[in-house]
Amino acid sequence: MYQTVYRKAVKPELIEACNKYPIGKTKIIEANCFEYITTAQISELLSNFVRTRGLAPRTANRYREILVRLGAISVPRRGPKTRVHEGIRTENVAVLLMGMDTRLAHAPVMATAIHGIGNELTENKLNMTMAYVNRASQLPPAVLDGRVDGILMEGVCPSAEILAKISDIPKVWFMTQNANPNLEVDEVYSDEDRIGFLAADYLAGLGFDNLVFLNSEPAHISFSARRRAFVSYCMASNIKAELLEPENVVTSQIRSIDSNIQIVEQLVERFLELSPRPRGIFVPSDMQAANLYQILNSRGIKPGKDVIVVSCNNETEVLAGLDPKPVSIDIGAEIIGKKAVEQLMWRIKNPDEHRMKILVEPRLVQPVSKQSFMQ
Repeated sequence: MYQTVYRKAVKPELIEACNKYPIGKTKIIEANCFEYITTAQISELLSNFVRTRGLAPRTANRYREILVRLGAISVPRRGPKTRVHEGIRTENVAVLLMGMDTRLAHAPVMATAIHGIGNELTENKLNMTMAYVNRASQLPPAVLDGRVDGILMEGVCPSAEILAKISDIPKVWFMTQNANPNLEVDEVYSDEDRIGFLAADYLAGLGFDNLVFLNSEPAHISFSARRRAFVSYCMASNIKAELLEPENVVTSQIRSIDSNIQIVEQLVERFLELSPRPRGIFVPSDMQAANLYQILNSRGIKPGKDVIVVSCNNETEVLAGLDPKPVSIDIGAEIIGKKAVEQLMWRIKNPDEHRMKILVEPRLVQPVSKQSFMQ
């Protein structure tokens, strides 16, 4: 049974032409209900069918394109595009979260970055499509059909099949470093070396000469960079640095919250075996810090008294239940989101320029005074 998605008194030959383009079981049928209907009314009519009759948004957009091509409707003329919109065709941008546990994708730090992206896209009058992509079949239709002007990406390295399908679309990798040398993209992320330096410098400032880097996700490229910087600072300062990370981790595995809790438990058992036991611990994310607090307390070790923890991301929602709250390093997630959009707009207008990396300066956030830890 066909659905009537467009009604206007038009020439029979135009209706016949329109019906040469049925999509599924949907086609255009003449109803002679209106002598004149505006483009806005047609769009509203199609949108209404999307909401009330199950018409796919993709189908509605294709009908609009067909009607414009056949002369049934006209598109209002727009003024000249501003500089910020040079190179824009569809006014759509896709945000692809690659190989990521959806709960991690909704973590406060990621939500903050997405908020920055959304605000900047709105400022530029652009639309956002977001998708969780683990395999090529999960790419949004708009991406597959070339109906996006650019892509913002984050997560684990995409497969060769995915890369082949998005090779011609301008892309920016945000939040973390791009670990795939075959993926030619601009990058926007926090200065990971500076993060490792800030953590080590803070703990060294407390007088500790034996520190630990504890990390349940060694395959995470940003966490690895923070580890290298942390260890480099310790070596240069004649401070002993213990590394507690799991072994035999598959680098392409999907990042998961549940597995991290189990791994942190194993790492704490190894921490308890150290002698002398370090008093300063750096964990590269607030989620890991929350898990660490819970496990340490269950083992009779009091964070903030027996050990001092420095974490990263400054996710107030994650740290809210921790007592005392650890020092956390703010990576500037909202700024990263904003700068990622700005860089994508620049890349769309300058497709042949050299690849670029933009680093956002992190800052250390102290919820309590340093002196209280020195007692």
